Amino acid sequence: MTDFKVEKACEQIIERLLREGYRYQVTLATVEKAIMLVRGADQRTVNKWIRTLITLEYLTHEHHGVFKINILKIPHLIEFLKNHPQAKLQ
Repeated sequence: MTDFKVEKACEQIIERLLREGYRYQVTLATVEKAIMLVRGADQRTVNKWIRTLITLEYLTHEHHGVFKINILKIPHLIEFLKNHPQAKLQ
């Protein structure tokens, strides 16, 4: 069982990516930027949240430096996605 605060923070990070226009895939640099803006800029913090997002399946590592966003982890944002098509390719 995961801590509700951890899940909420993961949702905030993913929601930030979605609001910036990312829908399917996102680069490592972009994920790091979102984490820095939501949770803090310390590199240890960024690394911890990348591991957490992958472990809790909010992100899947596709290949070097590219992650797939798992929107099914945040069902309440699916309606947002229907009204806002992908604006960015990476």
